[in-house]
Amino acid sequence: MRKFFFGVIFLFIVISLIVLHQDKPSKSMVHLLTVYKDYSRIITKPEETISIPIYSDYEDTFLLDKEAITSSYISNEINSLEIKIDNIRKTEDINKLDEETYTLYYIDISFPYNLTSEQIIDISDCKLSLTYINDESIDLEIGNMYLMFNPIEENNQISLYRMFALTNFYNGKEFISAIVFGLTNMTCENIKITEIDNNIQTMNLDIDEAKFIDEINNVHESIESIIRHEYNPIGIISFSTSIDLINDKLLVVPIKYEDVIQTTNRFPLIIKYIYQDKEYSYIIDDFMFFETHNTLEDYYGSIREFIYNY
Repeated sequence: MRKFFFGVIFLFIVISLIVLHQDKPSKSMVHLLTVYKDYSRIITKPEETISIPIYSDYEDTFLLDKEAITSSYISNEINSLEIKIDNIRKTEDINKLDEETYTLYYIDISFPYNLTSEQIIDISDCKLSLTYINDESIDLEIGNMYLMFNPIEENNQISLYRMFALTNFYNGKEFISAIVFGLTNMTCENIKITEIDNNIQTMNLDIDEAKFIDEINNVHESIESIIRHEYNPIGIISFSTSIDLINDKLLVVPIKYEDVIQTTNRFPLIIKYIYQDKEYSYIIDDFMFFETHNTLEDYYGSIREFIYNY
């Protein structure tokens, strides 16, 4: 009887060791890669999400399990904003970098907590901070996040009937050189545009160099051919000019980058203008101006790595 009892205990220990071995990750460490970039959004409702791309060299990890996350924040050294993880999506996008294979995931985040109308939050150099049920925490560098919490309201003074970007290529990457607006003055009085803002600190719309034209047939047309002189896309703008809105013309506004040309392709636009001696804003929800199909190698200089050791 005693031999049988010890035999059962021994068998239980063996089975437990087998199960623990099976649960143990096959890798001793996981590499998570993020792309450091700008996120500029207008959040119009609590359920609206932003998708953060994450690349992982290991698929079977709790780090990318939504149910394992107990708290989540977007934060930097100054600000911290609690967020909700709505979903973590695995894609079929497989990338290679430095002979390692990575799978692309998207972490969809929303902002249902402590939001007030017309609140603007600037979290530069921010991290996505996640805490898990095993009390482990990770910080993923994701870039700069510029958020405006504001409903899109109907405007009876200005109407947008057309909008697109002029794009060109720099070091093989597509970037926006100008935004083209088709705007209509819905009133019988003058409207003066004083500023157009995309909420990105290092990427500005230069209305000092804006020009009205009849039509554009080529979205890759150079900005110099439109404004009729050389134009440096890198520098600081002065905000010294205002523009009288003209109907039935396209308004071409060059983009000036503060330090380096960026490939940011999605952002909102806030047109600030004066009507009857009062200041108003016409808000255009964040818009994707062109599709990107970049690989990890294309983002090489912007990649941030997080290593988790089991």
